[in-house]
Parts: sequence; C-alpha cells; structure tokens
Amino acid sequence: MVEISCVLAAVFLMTGNILKIVYYANVFRDNHGTFDWETYTTLDPGFISAQWETRISRHNLFLASGFMNTIGWLFLAYPILQMAWILSKGGSRALVLNVVIGLLCLAGAITELISNFVWLGMSYMSEYMVYLYGINPNEGDWLDRPDMPDDDGYGWRVLEMVHIVCRGFIIYVDSFEWIALAGVFIFTFASVRGWLQEDQTSFGSRWNTLGLFIGFVCILEFVAEILRFEENMRFSSRIFGIVSIIYAVLNRIIFIPAWILSLGVMIPRATMKMAFENPAHRQNGGGGGGGGGELQMTEIRPESAAHDGNDFTIDDVEEEEDHPPTTKDQGPARSPPPAAFTTTTTE
Repeated sequence: MVEISCVLAAVFLMTGNILKIVYYANVFRDNHGTFDWETYTTLDPGFISAQWETRISRHNLFLASGFMNTIGWLFLAYPILQMAWILSKGGSRALVLNVVIGLLCLAGAITELISNFVWLGMSYMSEYMVYLYGINPNEGDWLDRPDMPDDDGYGWRVLEMVHIVCRGFIIYVDSFEWIALAGVFIFTFASVRGWLQEDQTSFGSRWNTLGLFIGFVCILEFVAEILRFEENMRFSSRIFGIVSIIYAVLNRIIFIPAWILSLGVMIPRATMKMAFENPAHRQNGGGGGGGGGELQMTEIRPESAAHDGNDFTIDDVEEEEDHPPTTKDQGPARSPPPAAFTTTTTE
C-alpha cells in the first residue's frame, strides 16, 4: 500500500525537473562559446533582440516546468505534514522540530506557487512588449522619439534592464525552494534519528541517511542557482554548467523521487501502527477504565458478603451441629419453620 499523494508528488516533481533540466541544458548549449559577456554588458540592441528571440522560443518549456513543480509541491505538502504528525506522536514528542518541518514544507509550496504566477505575468507582458517593439511582422515600435534616430535601440535596453531586475527577484524567491527542501530533509533526519531509538520498524535508517544526503545536495543546488546570475556569469556557467546539470539529474530525477516514494510506503505502515498502539496506550496509561472496574468489584464483594451475613441466625449453628452438611450442594440457607419458635411448657 502506497500513499497516493506521494506518488503524484514524485511524478509531478520529476516531470517538472526533467523539463527544467532540458531548459537549462539548451541554454548552456546555445550560450557555450557564443554568449559574449562584454557585448551583453553594453546592452547592444541587436544582441538583446537575438536573446529575446531565444527566450521566447523556450518560454513554454520553462513555464511548464514551473507549474509541474508547483503542483508537485502541493501534493508533497500533505504527506510531509502527515509524517511530521506521526513523528511527533500526536504532538507529544519533538514538537518544535516537527512543527518546523511542516512550516518549511508549507512555505516552500506557497513560495513556489507565488513565484510561478508572478513570473508568468512578467513573461507574458515582456513578450508583449517585444512583439510590439520589433519582432512582429508589421515592425511596430512602442518607443517613438522624434529627437533621436529610429534605430537607437533604447526600447530594447530598457526592456532588458527591467527583465534583469524581475528575473533576479524571481530567481532569489524561487531558490527558496531548495532552502526549504534542505531544511525538510535535514530536520527530518534529526527527528527520525530520535524515532529510531524507540521504533525501528516504521521508518528506515537507510532512507533517513539518503534524506540527509539530499539535504546537502539541495544546499548545493541553491548555491548553483545564485551563482548562475552573479556578475561573473560567464565564469560561473563554465564551472557550474555541466557539473550542475549532472548533480541536478541525480538529485531531482533519481534521489528526491525515490525518497518520496519510499515515504509513501512508510506512511501507511506508521499510521496503522500508531492507530493500533494508541488504544492500548490510553487503556494502560490512563488508569480510568481498568482501575475503576477493579475498584467497583472490590466494593461489590463486601456488600454481598454483608447481605449474606444478615440472614445468618444462631439456630443455623445448632442445626449444623445436629446435621452436618453433606457433600451435596444444599442450596441457599432457609429460615427455620414457624414451629421452631413456639414455646413448650413443662409440667
């Protein structure tokens, strides 16, 4: 039995990451040996126009990867919160640590959702301005300055500067995804490590160690995302280009989906065990059910004994002396007949 939300999260995250890796691989392939950083810093209109044509051709691929990751995050939030609840034993164990795990997961999902919607609006409006400026067949121009020649290219330069600012904002917000994932994996490792000291059947130690490794790789992913857009962009792309694609493939397509699918197998097992142990825990630990019943039985026994003693008379002792009891069951004691209470007179 596998948690269906884990399966959906693994599928969407893996698909989105595959699309994003393909996008970055195409960018690295096209820019390798052809991207001139010095020309780009001068904001040459012709160079910027060519860059925008390339961006528009890959626009759908990047947006599709972003929305796949967003849906995957939303599906991942439920099993992570469920895991944190189980690890906290209903709020009675390592509460702060497991609350941090849940908050990081929710923050990552919400941040990913917001960043993708913001980037969607910015991209479409930027493409609309590009279309109006010079790429459309009618050669429209949204910048008309009579005091300057028509081919000054100031529109491209302004558009590119706005794009750099907006892209930097989205990159830093979107990079929080890796900080959130790193926190979830590392804090989960700490919580499960304490759990394994009490129970070694619900969560596996190898799975927990894999989560710690993924957490450190996520930190490396965050550093690589930032370094791609530093001032020394060409130097960073040369160093982190191929290397970042290699460990991104391993981390995003193999390690993270494998960890999520393993979690989907462990959650139903841990949930059933928690549901099985809680009633016994309440019965043994509460002391209200068994102790009260035992106390009630001890109260009934003296009462019945006292009730039986009220029917006992001294004549019963005399009767037992004259007629010893046999091995057969004599049944309940009966009162002597009325003739036994008549007085006899002697002459």
